[in-house]
Order: sequence, then structure tokens, then C-alpha cells
Amino acid sequence: MARASIQFVGILTITVLVMLITGCGQEYAGFPYADEQYAYPTAALDLPLVHLGEVRDLRPAVQHTGEGRFTGITYPKDRNWELPVTAMYRDALIKDLSQTHLAELVPLRSQADFILEAEVESFHIRMTRSGASFM
Repeated sequence: MARASIQFVGILTITVLVMLITGCGQEYAGFPYADEQYAYPTAALDLPLVHLGEVRDLRPAVQHTGEGRFTGITYPKDRNWELPVTAMYRDALIKDLSQTHLAELVPLRSQADFILEAEVESFHIRMTRSGASFM
């Protein structure tokens, strides 16, 4: 009886190890940036066609006028941004989608499988200091 349970435990251990080793070989989707490429399952899938629609600015009035603050976060006035907030957010979305290669951007709505629209509810900068700056 003891020998049978030792064999059972041995077979179970080998089975679990084989499952763990073979299960780790699958490629996963990643979101690298810059010059890297994403890793997606090897099946040749067509990328979805995406049209970037409207980016709406829904920030509260205090953020537009630069009055809001929250522990290290500052909301500069709209005139202090280099571009309008919606344009910056739109540019960031275009760059993100282009670099990750998860979708293909198309210029016309009629060409797209999906329409991507965004709402900006907060846009801020974070101010940080080193400990030496307080001296």
C-alpha cells in the first residue's frame, strides 16, 4: 500500500512538472515601447483597423485655470501647455498605438473596424524633488 502511494505521488509530481514546463512556452502579448516589437500568439492574425475619433476635454474648471493641487500633483493653466490638452492626448494615443503594433490606424471612419474616442478627465504634472533640494 505504501509503495502504491509513493508511486502515485511520483507520477503526480512528474505530471505537474511536465504541465508547468510545457505551459510556460506560450508567447504572451506585451506592450513594449520605442523600437521594440510586441509578442503576440504566432497565428497570423490581421490587426484590427482603428480610426481615432474625437478626444473630448472633460476636466473640471479648476484644472483649466490652474488652481487645483493634490500632494505633488499640479494642474497648470491651459495656456501653459505647449499644445491644447486634447491634441497632446491625441498625439500620445497615436504614438502608443503605432509603437505597440496592436492595431492599424486608418484615416477614415468608413475604413475602420473600431472607432477609438477618448475623454480627458484629468491632465496634470507631478512635481518631485530629491531630498538634497530641501537643504
